[in-house]
Amino acid sequence: MVQRRLCSTSSRCWNCNAVLSNDQFQKSPFFCFSCHGIQPVDENISHFQRMEWWEKHHKTNYDLDVSRLQKFFRELQSKLHPDRFSQKSEREQSFSAGQSSAVNKAYRTLLRPLSRGLYMLELAGYPVEEGDSDVDPSFLMEIMELNEKLSELNDLDEIKKIGDVNAEKLKGLMKELSIEFENKNYEKAREVLMRLKYYATLTTKSETSLVHPRFSRTKQMAATYWKK
Repeated sequence: MVQRRLCSTSSRCWNCNAVLSNDQFQKSPFFCFSCHGIQPVDENISHFQRMEWWEKHHKTNYDLDVSRLQKFFRELQSKLHPDRFSQKSEREQSFSAGQSSAVNKAYRTLLRPLSRGLYMLELAGYPVEEGDSDVDPSFLMEIMELNEKLSELNDLDEIKKIGDVNAEKLKGLMKELSIEFENKNYEKAREVLMRLKYYATLTTKSETSLVHPRFSRTKQMAATYWKK
């Protein structure tokens, strides 16, 4: 479980001056419980809190129900979208735009397995910096060889086979990553995530190599699903 971030205990509603307690913000960081006015974005809460995942699952967990996350995202945007505040004050319109943008960012981060893991490591104090490649040399050699093979292949079936094998490896790595996060073994989780990052890139490359029309949907899904 990753330590969650808490909002300020002294926050007050800009509109009615009601105290906005931590308990309230754990349930909804968007509206005042008293006047129901939209609030400015609280930058001190995590993406998990913003998506109210903490309230439902009581811990910041690598495994989450993507369909529920998508459903809650749509519900939030239906309440926060700037179009709903077009007749409100400039301040409320600004708050709406900020909240909607923050929810979009949280959703995109938590939706993808790779970005979710990277974010959880950041919360835990074990960030993966851009350009980090602290992995076993033999593993890097394996990835390089697969990349070269993909670059040379013209057979769609062979490319798909490589993609299928990589997909299975990704499933195994995600399961391993979930266990390490659950055990708070962040150093090990970081190692697993580095390998997952390479395989995710390789999988995207194999999928985007499938240029035949019948693979176009897979190609599009792969490019967006694994992108950070």
